[in-house]
Amino acid sequence: MPSQADLSIYQGDDWTGIVTVLNEDGTPADIGTFTAKAQIRRSIADSDPVVVVEIVTVVSSPLINLSIPHAVTATLSGSYVWDLQLTGPTGGITTILKGRAKVDSEVTRAAATVRIPLRQRI
Repeated sequence: MPSQADLSIYQGDDWTGIVTVLNEDGTPADIGTFTAKAQIRRSIADSDPVVVVEIVTVVSSPLINLSIPHAVTATLSGSYVWDLQLTGPTGGITTILKGRAKVDSEVTRAAATVRIPLRQRI
């Protein structure tokens, strides 16, 4: 059963996270030959199961670095679900984390061009 880990993402920011994978006895796991895959979706049972975000994963045993660039987080808003899977060298898949991903809307945005009409003097 995957462990629960909820993500908090701020819209328009670069998001990063680090997962440390441990063996059952608490020692660092050797995952150097594994690949990782993480996705964010609107809901688990989407009738149209579109992957909203493919989280960038880099395995550096026993760590998995996760990242989403700001250009992608800028397109997100609201609540989602996510999970993280490891694929072993023989093809076996294990989901190690799952949870919710909440995206808080940004306040600061690129400045809009405002046109102020010129006043005419009479």
